[in-house]
Amino acid sequence: MKYAFIFLAFAITFTTKVLAQTYSLERSEVTYTDLENDTILSSNNWVGELYNILLPFSIRIGNRDVNSIFLFSDGAMYRLSGGQYSSIMYAYGNCGLKQKGGDTTSHISYVVEGESPNRIAKIQFKNAGFAGDETNTDYTNFQIWFHEGGMANEIIFGPTALNQMRAFNGAYGPLIGIGAQILRGTPSAASLGTSFAGLNGVPSAGLKFRFFRP
Repeated sequence: MKYAFIFLAFAITFTTKVLAQTYSLERSEVTYTDLENDTILSSNNWVGELYNILLPFSIRIGNRDVNSIFLFSDGAMYRLSGGQYSSIMYAYGNCGLKQKGGDTTSHISYVVEGESPNRIAKIQFKNAGFAGDETNTDYTNFQIWFHEGGMANEIIFGPTALNQMRAFNGAYGPLIGIGAQILRGTPSAASLGTSFAGLNGVPSAGLKFRFFRP
């Protein structure tokens, strides 16, 4: 066990339910910058791992206050309540993310930046590979930002190079969303819906999705 982080083997059986909350979506283009002074969560040769991130503040998602996030190494995030996992966000779900073969910079990390009441908890997937890529050439970078108070949460995408059909095992693209709402359509013009169809392409470097609620 690590201080403030609990590593769990991805060998558990669970059921999930989705938290209800309606969010709006903003898309923008930003400059992607790697995190600094971040703590690495993942192990060597990571794949199928689960991490418990204890936030130093609460965020409100799905009409629930959350400060303990269960992050799967495929980019899906949940809260645990009554023995069940409830969906919080999907940052790059359904893609079989793993450590890019032979790349020691390929890891998952976490940092909190800013001062209360405007702190941001940031999770980074750096040079993540894909389970469906036997060539070890596909990779992606992205960050998840949880803002203190939970009025807005963001996903920002960095450099990506992949064969889409190979990385996603023939599927259209990554599963990205918050609560019961999932992005669909072309990444540059995506909209929020309740279908788990996912995007029909790969978000480009610098694309930011901001999910916010009234």
